[in-house]
Amino acid sequence: MFYTMQQPDELAPFVDRERAIDQARLSFAGREARRARGVAWSGLDPHPAIPRSDERLAAAARSGLAAAQAWTAGRQGAFLCAMAAAQKTLADAHATAEQARTAAARGLDQEQDLCEQAIGDLRRHAQSLSRSLRAARRALAEAHPL
Repeated sequence: MFYTMQQPDELAPFVDRERAIDQARLSFAGREARRARGVAWSGLDPHPAIPRSDERLAAAARSGLAAAQAWTAGRQGAFLCAMAAAQKTLADAHATAEQARTAAARGLDQEQDLCEQAIGDLRRHAQSLSRSLRAARRALAEAHPL
């Protein structure tokens, strides 16, 4: 089954998730229908599976997005998102530093431009890390129930 609908980028993964859920539900219903083809008591056949409309898929996706945004806005969600951003920044910084180290090992004179670019990239990574840490600190500083 193929659904088409326009969606904002942030909604796209939620629409994809809802489509996958619908496909799994329909697949399961098909297996149950095949299983019930044999001897079965009257009236105990599985209900026919009907795919959700684009509108219902979009509504479920919007609901999922709203729940994710509410979680992210909360104290725990904000902290965990900040930590995930910090981890990604550190991984990117590590890769940048590794590239610069490898370039310098080939010869600093011939790779100076790349090494200078790496320094700029690492400075941007440091600024990003600092933003993530401030976000984590804000999340921890929020009042929480005892």
